[in-house]
Amino acid sequence: MLTMSRKEQIVVQAAKLFHKKGFQSTSMREIAAHVNIKASSLYNHIKAKEDLLALIVLELAYEFVNHIQTTDQQNISSIEKLEIIIQHHIQINLHQSDALATLNNDWFNLSTTDKNKFIELRNSYENQLRNIIQRGIDQQEIKAIVPDTIIFSMLSSLRNLHQWYRKQDIDEHKLSLEMADLLIYGFKYQSKD
Repeated sequence: MLTMSRKEQIVVQAAKLFHKKGFQSTSMREIAAHVNIKASSLYNHIKAKEDLLALIVLELAYEFVNHIQTTDQQNISSIEKLEIIIQHHIQINLHQSDALATLNNDWFNLSTTDKNKFIELRNSYENQLRNIIQRGIDQQEIKAIVPDTIIFSMLSSLRNLHQWYRKQDIDEHKLSLEMADLLIYGFKYQSKD
């Protein structure tokens, strides 16, 4: 088992506290206490609470963008790409739920520069997803409906899955497969022949 660096421990604990209490309501002193160091020592690793927020949000945003770009480069159908993308969202929901909640709930607290970077990454992700969907429509894999309707439906369903999943007794692998099937079945192209 790999041991986390002190900075990684700080980031993980900050994400947990931001998820639980919100960015604005969490103090650096609380973060330090959860990592068992003095607040003054925390500043040896992180300059400000806003830097922690940027680390959490932007790292996850880059992960989403890198994953969709890698997936889109594969020589597979649009439906298969969407399955992989949905399953990735589910994995993030289940294994990085604190970071995802922070991204969803607190991104607007980023500094102007970091906020602009986040918006750029989010737009890049959505544009790539839109392109995958449009190619699926063009190839009659996906129903000819507005791609943004599909994007909204997918992302709305996946964004806060971590809140619901923890209350259920569902196998992670089964959930991943069934969610992908459920989300895609609704917009998969069906020939009328």
